[in-house]
Amino acid sequence: MSTTALAKARQILNERISELETEKAELEGALRAIDGCQTSRASSKRSAPSSKSRGKRGRRRVSRSEREAQLLELARRKPSAKNAEIARELGVSPAYVSMLVTRMTASGQLKRDNGALVIGK
Repeated sequence: MSTTALAKARQILNERISELETEKAELEGALRAIDGCQTSRASSKRSAPSSKSRGKRGRRRVSRSEREAQLLELARRKPSAKNAEIARELGVSPAYVSMLVTRMTASGQLKRDNGALVIGK
């Protein structure tokens, strides 16, 4: 195999490992949430949510402009990415990605060309 083919194969494998690590973290978070629901049902009193239990895995809320910047960066790296893949990488729903792409297309920041994301302006 040529050196470039091996480098490409290594890149593809590293990208897939990264995707799987992200998915693993999401699944572990879901397990923690299930465990949290089981223990909270056993208790009759509800306490105020701590900063650790607030939101998805204690993360701070990301502004739309930050998400747009993340989407632009992802469009540069993976222009052929579908909404579901983008959603997994950004940690949001595919519907939210669709809404972002629609807004950014309307503002001229982004467009789809045969399914590929193309950066405008």
